[in-house]
Amino acid sequence: MLAGTTPVLVHNASCGFIPGSIPDAAAIDRGSLVKLREKQLEKALKSVGEDPRGFKADWVGKNMVSRFDAMRDGDSRIILVSKDGRILVPTYYKYQP
Repeated sequence: MLAGTTPVLVHNASCGFIPGSIPDAAAIDRGSLVKLREKQLEKALKSVGEDPRGFKADWVGKNMVSRFDAMRDGDSRIILVSKDGRILVPTYYKYQP
C-alpha cells in the first residue's frame, strides 16, 4: 500500500532525501556553506547508491562536474557550488554526519 508520492529514504545512513521543493538558490545563506571533502560526499552518497561524479552530473551536467564543489548549508542540505562561487545548485539530499 502506497503511503504517499514524496520519495523518502528511511535508513540509518549519512545521507537522506528531503521531502518538498528545492529552495531558491538566492535564499541560501552563503555564510553557512561548508565544503564537503570528497570522501565525506562519497560515504554519504554510497548509502543511497550514488557515486559523487554521477550525482554531480545529474544536477549540473556531465561536462560541468569538475567545475562544482559539494557543500552543505546550515540545514545540512547538500548544495553544489561553482568553483568561482557564483552558482549555487541546491539538491534534495541532506548530509547527516
